[in-house]
Amino acid sequence: MNGFSAHADQRELLAWQQALKPEQTILVHGDPHSMDAFAALLKNTRVQRPKQGDVIDL
Repeated sequence: MNGFSAHADQRELLAWQQALKPEQTILVHGDPHSMDAFAALLKNTRVQRPKQGDVIDL
């Protein structure tokens, strides 16, 4: 199935995050460079990038 993806693009993810206005946003998927770039775009939220084995209370 060419042209279909279950993944949202950056614009869609930012719109979703801004609509929800979460106190924290946890980034767990992607290469470090892409995650850094995306984290820089997130506003009014505490961004966390846990490492394997980290525990986060929700």
